[in-house]
Amino acid sequence: MVERALTGWGRVQAISDAVHRHVRLNYRRSSQTKSALKTYAMKAVWACAKISPIWQLPSAAANIPARYYTGYLREIEVPPPHSAMDFAGWFEVYLGGGGHVFDPHNNNARIERILIARGRDTADVSLTTSFGPSTLQSFQVWIA
Repeated sequence: MVERALTGWGRVQAISDAVHRHVRLNYRRSSQTKSALKTYAMKAVWACAKISPIWQLPSAAANIPARYYTGYLREIEVPPPHSAMDFAGWFEVYLGGGGHVFDPHNNNARIERILIARGRDTADVSLTTSFGPSTLQSFQVWIA
């Protein structure tokens, strides 16, 4: 998936590029129990959070420290057509003495990210955890 000769920033970007090229959001092929390996093989995930294990495996193998973040991405300077602000997941890696954001789903810089939670992986920062049937009736976010 990633050339061994790459180091630092180049290695992290190569991992992000590979995940971005290989895995696409597809809500019709969703599964809460799909493993990272099966997700990679099917080339489809249902949410940014499901990209997490696919991104983290090669990063951990390359000894790259990373944290998973979840929050909202603003549409500032995003050319149309774009969707309304959406809940998203991204990573921060420690390189060269500081943290740098990588987002394998969008795979481009964004002007504003509104942080909701951070953790080691998606299990640390889930928006909600429910057991059994549940239906979200309403959910709204306002930003001043």
